[in-house]
Amino acid sequence: MPHVNLKQRFAQARQLQKPVGLNSALQLAGMQFSGQQHRALVDARNTARLLPLILPK
Repeated sequence: MPHVNLKQRFAQARQLQKPVGLNSALQLAGMQFSGQQHRALVDARNTARLLPLILPK
């Protein structure tokens, strides 16, 4: 499976001029960060919440 840059994909999907961080992406999507930031598993779960908005169906 090829590498997918989710930051860039989110920026493209939201027509942003540049990529944003995870917390900002969640806020733009109307979500709140859940858990303690910069913990690998927590960050992965929060990133997964954005996947339906980023990846094609």
